[in-house]
Amino acid sequence: ERHGGLAEAPHHRLREMLEPAWRAEKRLKCQLDEEKKKVQDLETSLREALEELANQGSQLRDLRPPVPAAESESLGVSLRYVLGKEHFEKELMKELGCDASKKTFLDLKHWCWVRPHACGFLRSQFKICPRDGRLGCAVVDALPEEHRARATVFVSWTWSYTVAEVLSALRAWADKEKVDLDSTFLWLCWVCNNQRALIIDKEYKDLSSTFADRLKSIGRMLIVLNTYKNPVYVKRVWTIFELWTASTDKNVTVTMTLPDHVKTDIAKESVGVITKNLKDIDAATAEASDPRDEDSIKTKIRRASGGFDGVNKVAKQLLGQSLCTMITELIEAAQVG
Repeated sequence: ERHGGLAEAPHHRLREMLEPAWRAEKRLKCQLDEEKKKVQDLETSLREALEELANQGSQLRDLRPPVPAAESESLGVSLRYVLGKEHFEKELMKELGCDASKKTFLDLKHWCWVRPHACGFLRSQFKICPRDGRLGCAVVDALPEEHRARATVFVSWTWSYTVAEVLSALRAWADKEKVDLDSTFLWLCWVCNNQRALIIDKEYKDLSSTFADRLKSIGRMLIVLNTYKNPVYVKRVWTIFELWTASTDKNVTVTMTLPDHVKTDIAKESVGVITKNLKDIDAATAEASDPRDEDSIKTKIRRASGGFDGVNKVAKQLLGQSLCTMITELIEAAQVG
């Protein structure tokens, strides 16, 4: 026993000495297995990405700009597409993976063009632009052909509105005017300008002249307000500019629309309470997202007859007239009802 105990002692000490090495080896094996799994996952992702790229490349090789540049710039989106639940709302749900009704168009801008790996809307980032021949087109160029045609209505609005507000206001206007959804095409800047060029490439183009020419050529402007209480609409230099532009051309007709819930509220207010918000219209302090646009528009206003004061007066008159017309129509409708 004494000799057996002595014989076991070296083996015991040897195991103690080797134990840390065995544990280290086990940890290394686990780490190696984890790294192998990461490599396998990376290979799978890379293979899928290459397959997608090959598929897109195949599509792009066969793709040609669908329309000439000048025609593309005059296109609008059909009211049927915008209001049809199987079109715009369904595509938004698919893009975002959630209900988009409470999202603003500024939120959609981030999702479609700002976030990493953004694909545009309707995968517009993977389609050739007929205006500059580069990859990434305006949303209107990515629409099915039956939902795009020469614009018939210029929409004056802001991207701070929610999807629900815009759709409700457009639906209310369509119902009141009894417009044909299939032959009415809206010029909405979010859809009709090439946002890849403006947001991603940060190309600058004096859009004030483009907007003015587009508005005058269309000849019909629809003002969309999301509220009559301190509306952001009167604080944006773009919308004030559009009001002014419309007022300078007698051939341009102007209509206003509001979401249904706002119409219910406005019907209870006096004209004085409603129109007092118009006093905040001041082109000199109004803003634009791009300082270059703001400078360009304000330069045009300074050179106009009457300058800022003249433009403010005209904008207040036009917006006030549109509001009063809407109030009158609401009162008449209530009396008939």
